[in-house]
Amino acid sequence: MNERTTSLHGTGTNQPTLTRVVLPVDHSEESLRARCLAERLSSSLAVPLVVVSVVNNVRTDALERIAWLEPLLGKPPDNTERRIVQSSTPAKAIAEESAGGLVCMATSATIFDTDGLRGSTAEFVVTASRSPVILVGPHCDATSEFERIVVGIDPAHPQSSLLHWAVRLGYQLRVPLDFVHVGSDPTVALPPAVRRVEPGPGQSVAHCLDEQAEGAIVAIGCRGRVGLARLTEGSVGAALLARSERPVLILGQQVPQN
Repeated sequence: MNERTTSLHGTGTNQPTLTRVVLPVDHSEESLRARCLAERLSSSLAVPLVVVSVVNNVRTDALERIAWLEPLLGKPPDNTERRIVQSSTPAKAIAEESAGGLVCMATSATIFDTDGLRGSTAEFVVTASRSPVILVGPHCDATSEFERIVVGIDPAHPQSSLLHWAVRLGYQLRVPLDFVHVGSDPTVALPPAVRRVEPGPGQSVAHCLDEQAEGAIVAIGCRGRVGLARLTEGSVGAALLARSERPVLILGQQVPQN
């Protein structure tokens, strides 16, 4: 790990290890957009990939779902498990299946206003999950390589959970972390490991973070409000997902700090 990582947060071996990558898929090809990234994360982390598909009734729906998914998924990589789970609440089931792991899922939501992704499966997974969630937005190229993690820092709000899991992921992936604060107020005190990026005229925080995130996963924290836009520093998370070609790591309020 690089100096920025170790000076903001230690890399001690007492940190929990991510044990799996969970790829939720449904009856749409859209849900498979996150597959490439999920497989790469599974390989890089050296943990199993668990492909989870939730149906209302296993007896009546499972065979049809399997028949639909098999030709699309093809031969799975080694260390891959496929599960059909029965539940009337898909997000809750996905959250339960992801315990101890990392969720990697696509979102097809295209309306990004002050309500962000309200009502989407992605919002409910982020809200319910005790695991970090990486979202592949509508413009994200999930086949692109990542070489680092850009962590958006806002000193005005609690950051311990974000720092903990960003460092954990960076440590297991063996990629450097780049801590960035977007703002022009020189009175905002920042740790030495955090670099300040001043937005240009008319630039939003999301725009600036996205510009800094070439070849990276973007990681952002939460304020503890309901709804994805409000879970992620106001509307920063929703705006990032709306425009970015990068995967976005989001931590909901249920994700433990350690």
